[in-house]
Amino acid sequence: MFERPILELANVDKSYARGGGLVPALSNVNLVIHEGEMLGVLGPSGSGKSTLLHVLGCLERTTHGSYRFEGQELGRAGNRELAAIHREAFGLLRQRSRLLAGWTVAENVGLPLVHATVCADERRERVQALLARVGLAGRDHDLPTQLTSAEMQRVALARALVHHPRVLLADEPTGALDAEDAGVFLALLASLQGPELAIVLGTRTEEIAAWADRRLVLRFGAVVEATCQVDLSTLLAA
Repeated sequence: MFERPILELANVDKSYARGGGLVPALSNVNLVIHEGEMLGVLGPSGSGKSTLLHVLGCLERTTHGSYRFEGQELGRAGNRELAAIHREAFGLLRQRSRLLAGWTVAENVGLPLVHATVCADERRERVQALLARVGLAGRDHDLPTQLTSAEMQRVALARALVHHPRVLLADEPTGALDAEDAGVFLALLASLQGPELAIVLGTRTEEIAAWADRRLVLRFGAVVEATCQVDLSTLLAA
């Protein structure tokens, strides 16, 4: 179903200096993510999920091992090059929306384009299209205080996608939502997945990981299980 690799990790370790020594966060991780797929990264708090997403998104460097993005080895890339790849190719969605309180919905969504070479008309068109896609058409001028938690997370999702990233890194994106809103949000994520957008979904729960095409289970920074998932259409039809 998924053919071309977009992200490839080979024998990747990540450690942090702490207390005069090194504390391992990832250990010998091997992973290939293909164009258009959704990968669920499952594990308890402290298992290395966020570290893995940060490494994938070029926010942190590996300590050892190889990381290729679209065939390009990033181990020797400079900080500016990594920052540019992160800015252009990745969208990051966290558990909390982190919207700017004094900014409108449209301003929050368009924030990643402020310093990009995108004209005002195109910025406005992108924002409008994404707000419609996440079910918030007509809410452009609302402030975050006028939104529910679920609506704020949809705004954060639109903001993460406004620069047309190749990969969306979603780190516990439903952690602050109740069960009903979480299901609606996951269905929205699934509807956005396609050939131009791969999704990496970090979660602590089996139910959320089940929405992915594949899952990777982490324990203490190591991969302990990698499985294929059921057809997503069975979940959408339930």
